[in-house]
Amino acid sequence: MARSATIDNAAARRLLRNLFVAEADLRPEPSAGLLHVEIHRDFRPVVGRTLTANLEQLNEMEITLPGTAQTMRHPLLGSPAADP
Repeated sequence: MARSATIDNAAARRLLRNLFVAEADLRPEPSAGLLHVEIHRDFRPVVGRTLTANLEQLNEMEITLPGTAQTMRHPLLGSPAADP
């Protein structure tokens, strides 16, 4: 979740609900040591903006897929123009 002084639990649940029903593709790139978890942008613009900020933070953490040497990346696919 985006870093802030307080957490709105209801908003966090709504954001996760949108993420859990979104389509995603797994695209391994073994030569680069990456696993791309590509999330399709098919939700409201405000959700897209919030999710983009959270995925950027997640990518900065450089999380390795357990049992592998692949770092997970979480790009949000689709036109960013959908998030004015």
